[in-house]
Amino acid sequence: MLPLLKKIGEIIANWWSEFTLQTKLMAVITLIVSLLMSSFSFWAVNAIQEDARLNDTRYGRDLGLLLAANVAPLVAEGDRNEV
Repeated sequence: MLPLLKKIGEIIANWWSEFTLQTKLMAVITLIVSLLMSSFSFWAVNAIQEDARLNDTRYGRDLGLLLAANVAPLVAEGDRNEV
């Protein structure tokens, strides 16, 4: 397995050495910009999901309080039709 990996490394090194410095720099800069933009996108989506999760929790808590305030007295009175 190790000789195969060395051979693949040599093939890639030979292929990479055929490019000019300008092409190599463009490829590296493109890779860096791509990784940076992917990181920003991941961070933004994560922040949006976290905010949505917090809003869902607040919504659930508010809905629970609303139901408790409006439904509990009806249940205590035994008014099942109104519930």
